[in-house]
Amino acid sequence: MLRQTVNCVKYRLVPQIRNQSTVANAETTKWDLFVGVQIERLPIITKTLTKLERDYQELLTQLEFENSYKSDFELKEQRDVAYAQSLKEGKLKVDLDGVAQQTALDLKDLWKTERSRFQPASRTTEADEKNDMKSTNRKLDHPLTLIMEQKLGNEKLFLLPQGKISNGETLYDAAQRIIKELCGDTIQTSIYGRAPCGFYKYKYPKEIRGEFVGAKVFFYRAILKSGQVDAKHVNFEWLNKEELLTKVDKYSNYKRSISKFII
Repeated sequence: MLRQTVNCVKYRLVPQIRNQSTVANAETTKWDLFVGVQIERLPIITKTLTKLERDYQELLTQLEFENSYKSDFELKEQRDVAYAQSLKEGKLKVDLDGVAQQTALDLKDLWKTERSRFQPASRTTEADEKNDMKSTNRKLDHPLTLIMEQKLGNEKLFLLPQGKISNGETLYDAAQRIIKELCGDTIQTSIYGRAPCGFYKYKYPKEIRGEFVGAKVFFYRAILKSGQVDAKHVNFEWLNKEELLTKVDKYSNYKRSISKFII
């Protein structure tokens, strides 16, 4: 009975000691809080189809054509053919009102002429040809993400726009402020929701650690509505996902964190 009582006391004390140790460590460890924002320019045109996608599209078009009802134009074409055949066989007299009307063949010739004049816009822009990374008018069939050169400690790194949270500021409010401070007043964005979509933390080098051991970064996603980044005081680029992950390849933990929500 005594042994059971001792064991019960021991098992009750151990969690309490561990919890007290955890609380003590939490109180002594402090982190700077940051907010990062993925500003995304959405695709403007559809992606170029692969061979498999083109073949499948052609198959669906053919199936739709075979199973569809005849259009008004096709019915008109049939009536014109039947009318011409009847005239040829002498079964009908020439209908002067009918002659004055536009036939299906006339419409076909007109549409062919209009089609020959139509020139589709190029899928490649001047920014693509010049490889202008600062332009949002490139890679129109891909989403682009803004990445900016920022100073962390003594090093300059290309990262998603980020900044420290001010006292009494919510994460969402900080995200809106950081966009304005880093990108300027001409850019117009819209943030998806009020909850972060990603998280990343890192420790400062020992030689620069002070009261805070590192930083915790909460990420938001936003879409670009209009405008452009003010390029006077900041170096920036608009990159698709592959280009962006290549740019931050040497920051493996950061790359792993942002790749979870970048499309």
